Amino acid sequence: MRTTSMLLDNDILIDAGTGVGDLNLRQLTRINHVFVTHSHLDHVSPIPFLVATVEWMRNMPITVQTTRATQKILKQRSFNWKIRPDFTHIPGPREVEEYVADHKQEMLRHSQIFIF
Repeated sequence: MRTTSMLLDNDILIDAGTGVGDLNLRQLTRINHVFVTHSHLDHVSPIPFLVATVEWMRNMPITVQTTRATQKILKQRSFNWKIRPDFTHIPGPREVEEYVADHKQEMLRHSQIFIF
């Protein structure tokens, strides 16, 4: 059984439940807007995977529409740079290089397992 998601007119997704996994790559690249009714994982969990899968194939970003309360929860609990990137603040190539360099040193200082 798949959780809530409904594709409308090929480019609008109402909620992003696990049903998104049934869409093929062409269908995923056509999605321009995601309307999220609330922040439960069964309505939002595939959003980061959707963005990561198709962002490089698109000329424009995917717009996610939520209430302010839902946006706040998603930024605090999911798109917080700890669990997932905050896709609204993806840096340019130079900033990515600096971020990786800084965090590589931090990982080396604080971990004996993860060396990138």
